[in-house]
Amino acid sequence: MPSEAAQFDALVTRIRDSRLPSPAVRRQIREAAKVPMRESARELKVAPMTFLRWERGEVQPRRDHAIAYRQFLDALREAVS
Repeated sequence: MPSEAAQFDALVTRIRDSRLPSPAVRRQIREAAKVPMRESARELKVAPMTFLRWERGEVQPRRDHAIAYRQFLDALREAVS
């Protein structure tokens, strides 16, 4: 069983990994990679309207979705660099 310190570190890492760039930057990253919104939604296994709301900053994804979204954005950013 992980120690309390390890559990705390894991929690802090998940919180850090779930932080998203501003809505404008989210869209810029996706558009720079030429990935359509519907394809992005499909990749993240959410409805296109959900993805649109995330990208606009109207709602924030739950932590597990935010982590996946952040990883997706990081991968797109790296792909176009």
